[in-house]
Amino acid sequence: MKIIFIRLILLPVLSKAQSTWDYNEYIDKMTSKTVYSARITSANKLKFAFPYDGGSSAMIEIGNINGSNQIVLSVSKGQLILI
Repeated sequence: MKIIFIRLILLPVLSKAQSTWDYNEYIDKMTSKTVYSARITSANKLKFAFPYDGGSSAMIEIGNINGSNQIVLSVSKGQLILI
């Protein structure tokens, strides 16, 4: 259910975005291993009620840390609650 919910809510927002992916690569100082990540931020704004009104941008970041893939979903103002 979580994956379907995220797909229905966030992907339509990001599919309309004119943004491009930002790719990063850096060395983790604690492990000396290379960390890879890719991030995209929506060009359009999400509209939330008070106290998060004024427009928020959605962001997805995908990273590979120590051989494990991680996905971070966030908004610039507001909260995401996954049940």
